Amino acid sequence: MRIKTTTRIYYHGDIANESGFGTVISRHETKWGVTINIAMDDGRHIAIEETRFDKIYYGSGSTRFITEEAYKAWRLWKDIKISEVIK
Repeated sequence: MRIKTTTRIYYHGDIANESGFGTVISRHETKWGVTINIAMDDGRHIAIEETRFDKIYYGSGSTRFITEEAYKAWRLWKDIKISEVIK
């Protein structure tokens, strides 16, 4: 999955790091692959390998880095499922 600069992302977080949204500010080719630099909305900066991004969000720790678009698609799916149960 190729991540472009200015792409909005969602980071799921983990036990020590809070989840949140951010923006890809740069990408660098290295001999090991592509490094993505992210400026989180709360001021943090994260640098990760591009291969750590997933196309689909499953709502769990197995998908930590995704696009904001994928996160919104998951939220919509979850809201639909909840409304089906409530009916």
